[in-house]
Amino acid sequence: MVEIIIYDVLEVTKYVPISIIVATILILPTILFKYKKSKKIDLKGTVIKYIFLIYLAAILEITLISRESGSRGSIDLVLFGTWGHTDYSKAFVVENIIMFIPYGLILPKILSIFNKFLPSVVIFLFSSVLLETVQLLTKRGYFQLDDIVMNIIGGVIGWAVFYTFNLIVSKLFDKNKI
Repeated sequence: MVEIIIYDVLEVTKYVPISIIVATILILPTILFKYKKSKKIDLKGTVIKYIFLIYLAAILEITLISRESGSRGSIDLVLFGTWGHTDYSKAFVVENIIMFIPYGLILPKILSIFNKFLPSVVIFLFSSVLLETVQLLTKRGYFQLDDIVMNIIGGVIGWAVFYTFNLIVSKLFDKNKI
């Protein structure tokens, strides 16, 4: 199963160049506007937003754009129904978790409301349901309860890593002040 996951993760790297192009097109006007207005650009914030846009573009490419319209389109509301008996089916479940980990890691750096757990879980739920709904409506994917749950778990894992890292960093800097 691990080999399948590694193969699939490496396979989606082919979407990175187009994701970079899309993110650049989306962020460039903002950078130019801010520079023209104040001659100051928050480099750290801009880089984080740029990485987030690359990530979002890649997710859209993986889950929607790369799939043929009309190729899929059903609803599966059975929890753990996709786990199956093969390594491939189990890999898909794990990959849904992996796919949302960056979401939980990066989003709190962009909008401070997501430094809190509950708003983060709500946005993970909303985003996943939206993605599954668009897949269903465009028939580019199945609407699966498992995908929603696994995406939320991935987002929570990413958020927990973000929160823990920030907690450790803040403790280290607080100790240096004493």
